[in-house]
Amino acid sequence: TTKTIKLGDEVEENQFRVLESQVVIHGKPMMLRIETNYEENDETFSSIAILTFIFFLAIIIGLVLLNRKISGRIWKPFNQMLAQLDGFNLNGKDKFQLPETDIIEFSKMSNTVEQLVNRNLAIYEEQKVFLENASHELQTPLAIANTKVELLYQSESLPEKDLNILSEIEKALKRMSRMNQSLLFLSKLENNQFKDQDDIQLSALVSDALTNLHELYENKALHLTSEISPNINVQGNKVLVEMLIYNLVSNAFRHTSQSGRLEVSLTKSHLIVTNSGTVALDQELIFRRFYKDHQDPGSTGLGLAIAKEICTTLGWILTYEFKDMSHKFSISF
Repeated sequence: TTKTIKLGDEVEENQFRVLESQVVIHGKPMMLRIETNYEENDETFSSIAILTFIFFLAIIIGLVLLNRKISGRIWKPFNQMLAQLDGFNLNGKDKFQLPETDIIEFSKMSNTVEQLVNRNLAIYEEQKVFLENASHELQTPLAIANTKVELLYQSESLPEKDLNILSEIEKALKRMSRMNQSLLFLSKLENNQFKDQDDIQLSALVSDALTNLHELYENKALHLTSEISPNINVQGNKVLVEMLIYNLVSNAFRHTSQSGRLEVSLTKSHLIVTNSGTVALDQELIFRRFYKDHQDPGSTGLGLAIAKEICTTLGWILTYEFKDMSHKFSISF
């Protein structure tokens, strides 16, 4: 049934459930009427449902946040370990040591990784010492062999066949000498023996390198274009910067085909060397030691490795890309 209820100045109609029954009270028949407003019950149920939903939602959100906080604390040593491994450098002087943790599993893993890395560090140091000693020891025999070859060239009784053999021997000895000098240089670089810092006129260095190498490779008839900003100065070790410029520019001259194109650009922040080519080099291998282009079997495979190592030492960035049939080497400083 529907009743009109007046509450103050407000009048509204509400739905009621009614139970009626005949009863006798003190011998008098009466009608017993019980009414209940079921609209209020529905509103109460809705309110309870909403409050229950909000309560459980708050519990779920709280559990998620608590779980993230606990997980972050539990995995913190593991993430620190990953970050330290990611920034690890074989040429670093400090002993490799991971942070301690109370979590047994991570502690065991940390100890295992430390032992593995330190064992490989020791092997790497032994290889460096061996390489340095071997390079030093090879200098004298190579010098003697070159001298003997020069003496044999002066002999007038040698037939042409023997002269050709001597020429091949001389080429092999020169290649070995270049490789030996490069390995010695890398060894000194890794041992941090180039500590002097100078104010270097980079514009003049690049211009001189281009002039000298252009004359050396004049027979290739290369189309050389250079845009060198004047008075570009950098801070660094002069020996390293000179070696870097020479290696990069001479590599471009040497590997550009006959009548090819070579461009050099120098700005305040970049040195870019671009030369024409036909096939892209492997970006993952090009800066590794002894990586050689199949078109240049006489190369030592150390020039670009030295350039990369020098850039790392100087805090510069050396990158390579192949675009529009051109090799592009870029140094950011």
